[in-house]
Amino acid sequence: MHLNRWLVAFFLLNGGFVFAGGFQSKIVTTAPLTITVPEDRFLRITNFTQEGGTDRGVVGVTLSGDAGGTANVLTATRIDFSTGINSQSLPEIGNQVIIAGPAEVTVPPVAGATLLISYRKEPNNGGFKSKIIATSLLTIPVPEDRFLKITNFTQEGGTGHAVVRVPLSGNAGGVANVLTATRIDFSTGINSQNFPEIGNQAVIAGPTEVKVPPVAGATLLITYKKEPNQGDETNLIVTGSPTPAVTPAPSATPTSAPTVTPAPTATPQPTRTPRPP
Repeated sequence: MHLNRWLVAFFLLNGGFVFAGGFQSKIVTTAPLTITVPEDRFLRITNFTQEGGTDRGVVGVTLSGDAGGTANVLTATRIDFSTGINSQSLPEIGNQVIIAGPAEVTVPPVAGATLLISYRKEPNNGGFKSKIIATSLLTIPVPEDRFLKITNFTQEGGTGHAVVRVPLSGNAGGVANVLTATRIDFSTGINSQNFPEIGNQAVIAGPTEVKVPPVAGATLLITYKKEPNQGDETNLIVTGSPTPAVTPAPSATPTSAPTVTPAPTATPQPTRTPRPP
């Protein structure tokens, strides 16, 4: 019992030991924040907010290796657009991103602004991958026993909107665009008063080869993970609306008139003759 109490006290009092590798929150005002993500980890950013300033805060990512490059991947959520004199404005919706290592994540300060970011590094056991697309097509093969989960897909620059394209074979054959990139530069710089776009996710079952074409003048970043597909999930591309078959209404069968049974005739009761007194 004494040993158990000592262990409980040790875990409660040594917060650094208990929460090592857990969530961290940082405030950025005048100095940049740099977060190093090792190769065996991925970074999950859960919230990134801003109060004050004119320009909008961004999270930048530099990837190394074959996926090398630099891209801005997340825009700060402005909380002061729905407070004070802007109290009638709707609160902005924040996005989350996942960045697979090895990477250097940076949060530059914004003049006159206070930024807060919360994040967590988690083990990446051969799971998440992050790729930057600038000029070359990205192809992601998905085997029949796997599905592809895309957690974030962002774009900075360019005129056209980037998409994720899925070709399928077999009875469900065809080609479909399934995900549009989240434009972060529509709410930064000269567009800093615009709302950030809302990021979406997508799940694509194999077998297929997912394509991410480059967009002229744009830098794209995509994070994804392949997982075992042990259920009945499948893709189906519908290119036309089938005409539904019309089932004729059943003909009404005439109902024979019911046989009316006459009510029985009441039997008259005999009249009693009064007896003389």
